[in-house]
Amino acid sequence: MTDDKSTLPNILKWASEVSKGYLKMSLSEKLEELKKLKSVRSGLEEELKNAELKIMVLDGFHDVKDYKVKKDEVAVALLSEIKEKG
Repeated sequence: MTDDKSTLPNILKWASEVSKGYLKMSLSEKLEELKKLKSVRSGLEEELKNAELKIMVLDGFHDVKDYKVKKDEVAVALLSEIKEKG
């Protein structure tokens, strides 16, 4: 575990450098940076939704009598996801 006394000054220094750089950016550069951040955010939100769905499906294994049918559904979903990304 890190010592808060040593990390807080480092965090403050980093935040100061970031804010100075942000102030030097033009409006168009700030807009581009905002677009990048929104893109990253939406990608992360999509990954979170996918992960939550997988967890829900896996949790469903305990509630389903026909385990093999549920297992096959998960396998098909995962294979289609791999094909989309590949």
